[in-house]
Amino acid sequence: MNSLLLPNRNLDYGYAKIDLGASYQLLNWVGVYGQTENLTNNQHIAPIGYPALPATIRLGLKLQWGIGSNR
Repeated sequence: MNSLLLPNRNLDYGYAKIDLGASYQLLNWVGVYGQTENLTNNQHIAPIGYPALPATIRLGLKLQWGIGSNR
């Protein structure tokens, strides 16, 4: 009997992806943040056909002004 179903096997292997992020409010109108993604640099295929990004670091400033900036 021919079947179009895939064999009953685990075709998507597991992986670990570790991310880390932090932010700090310097003044009531300015803050800094940092974010790292894929700290283990684990190369995997996320959705089929889309490879994972390597370890990534993002740094930045958050600026607030106007009526909502007073805390």
